[in-house]
Amino acid sequence: MLAENKRRLLYNKRIKPNTFVFFFSKGPTEISWSVRDYSVPGSVALQYAAEFKDAAGQIPPAYEIRATAEYNFPAPAHPTTDLDYWHAQIQAMNTKYLAGGLAKPLTTDPPPRHSRPTGLRHPGFRS
Repeated sequence: MLAENKRRLLYNKRIKPNTFVFFFSKGPTEISWSVRDYSVPGSVALQYAAEFKDAAGQIPPAYEIRATAEYNFPAPAHPTTDLDYWHAQIQAMNTKYLAGGLAKPLTTDPPPRHSRPTGLRHPGFRS
């Protein structure tokens, strides 16, 4: 595999449905790879290939993740420890390719409440 294919900025709904990520593949086996999510300022969420096993318990090969990505670009050669730099890179990609920023974030918030009747009744209503 060429060196420029090892470090990628990609958007793959299977990996992260709301944001671009930094994708890194290591070695010739194509099953040693990781994903770094820099979408939250000042932090990084690191996940390894084993966390993305399919229903049969198989790790998807890196070439499959790259091939099924909606967007897939070479990533700059820059230290992964520079959180501000990578956050800015990810936000720029999200803004440019995912309609102005993070695609509708996943939340666990309850649906909005609808207002309840206040006790006022229509003048023609009889109880």
